[in-house]
Formats: sequence, C-alpha cells, structure tokens
Amino acid sequence: MSDLRRNSAAITEGVSRAPARAMLKAVGFTDEDLKKPLIGIANTWTGSRSSASRTPGPKLVHATTTSANSPRP
Repeated sequence: MSDLRRNSAAITEGVSRAPARAMLKAVGFTDEDLKKPLIGIANTWTGSRSSASRTPGPKLVHATTTSANSPRP
C-alpha cells in the first residue's frame, strides 16, 4: 500500500470494511477506483447570509468541482 492510501485504506481494506466497500460500489466506485487514494471535498458555502456576496464562495465552488470532475491522465 502506498503512503498516499494510508487513510483511504481505513475504509477500503480488510474483511471488516466490506460494508463500506459495498456502499462505495453502490454509488459507482469501481475496483480500480478503490485502489486509488480517496479524496473528499466539502463545501460549507451558502448564499443565505447577507455577507455571502462578498465571499469567494461561488467561484471557489466552481473551481473545485471543475477540478474534481476533470479527467486525469
């Protein structure tokens, strides 16, 4: 296991983690995907507060989701 996967292995390796792998496969992960490091992206930006228009939220969300959905070589 590579050092990059040490945290991901906590939910993708071992017999006891079969339910976690089943959930990941149910949402579209493949066996090849589970061999790669897993990266989570969280977005806490909201447009419901008055100062939201002065924050970089929408631009940051767009840049993050565009990058996350880009094909990798």
